[in-house]
Amino acid sequence: MNLLKDDVKRIYFLKKGLLTISRHEGKKEITVDVINQGDVFGQIYSDQNFNSNKESIKVISDEAVICTFTKENFEKVLQNNPSLCLKYSKKVGDRLLSIQQRYSNLVFKDAKTRLIEFLIEYSRRNGNQNENNFVAKNMLTHQDIADLIGCQRQTISTLLKELKEENSIDYSRDQIVVSNIAHLK
Repeated sequence: MNLLKDDVKRIYFLKKGLLTISRHEGKKEITVDVINQGDVFGQIYSDQNFNSNKESIKVISDEAVICTFTKENFEKVLQNNPSLCLKYSKKVGDRLLSIQQRYSNLVFKDAKTRLIEFLIEYSRRNGNQNENNFVAKNMLTHQDIADLIGCQRQTISTLLKELKEENSIDYSRDQIVVSNIAHLK
């Protein structure tokens, strides 16, 4: 699905489900972001020319519900609803902090630490907590995770096996169980 190829500048809200945004570089597709329920995406940051022809969206959950506005209509809605404007500003601010954290992690943390932090955050946002474990449905490939944390797929496979042997996680095609979070941190 490629909502981003629309000639009209749009803003999207994911009301239900889970998406990935991928960028196409030549013949290679690179996962650049995971969009969770409640997230905002699309042309939200500036009026600069945005090359959406290189990006696509893939629904990775069983279903997704997306609400969309043209940029102009959304600006009108914000002008008429100051409380919505504040909530939107907070969402964008949180998003920018998340991006800043990802870049900081790439510079200052090793691959294993980035993977652990990614799995904890993914499980918290998309799963359930029972006792000291987070359990989430696994909707990402090793390549998706590698793209998102900036390393090779082979490295992810090796690290996941290592974490599984340490009984820190249980990773399968169906689910991710992050155990003993205090130990992992």
